[in-house]
Amino acid sequence: MNRSSRPSAAVERNTEVRGFGFLVLVLSAFLICVGVPVSQAQTGEPEEIFREAVELYKQADYTGTIELLEELQRNGYGSFPVHYNLGNAYYKNGELAKSILHYERALLHDPGNEDVLHNLKVVRARARDRLEPVPLLFFVRWWNDIKDAVTAETLFILSVLLLWILAAALFVFFGYRRILIRRIALVI
Repeated sequence: MNRSSRPSAAVERNTEVRGFGFLVLVLSAFLICVGVPVSQAQTGEPEEIFREAVELYKQADYTGTIELLEELQRNGYGSFPVHYNLGNAYYKNGELAKSILHYERALLHDPGNEDVLHNLKVVRARARDRLEPVPLLFFVRWWNDIKDAVTAETLFILSVLLLWILAAALFVFFGYRRILIRRIALVI
């Protein structure tokens, strides 16, 4: 009799654990579903905040624009338009260093953007300190030029072509016994 009562107690404890796990799952799902709209209601939608910041910029309220765009950035919405407009607002507000910072960040999102490059040149011309960037080493400049000029598709085609050349050279090197042909394959 003693043995028959043990499995039923274990089953009851196991049922209690399952019930507790199910309760935790249901409460977690409820909090996630209810918590997301509450947090969005507190901060507002990012698009609405951005539109409001643009309207404040049009009304020449640059500090209000900066506050809203900085809030977007703190919430993880640091995209090209946010940094570009932050650069513009800081420039209009007379904070040139922060303007340069945000134009540089905008360039990270969209390298080569003509508007950002022009604005950055204008802000640097107005900056009092005139800090000149340290020139890059020649091979770093070369690497950056190649990286900016070549697309991923071109790199893929080039790597496949070089792989085929390597395979052909290895075939010739290991496939022929003549020393002259093997040396030519080794050079390739």
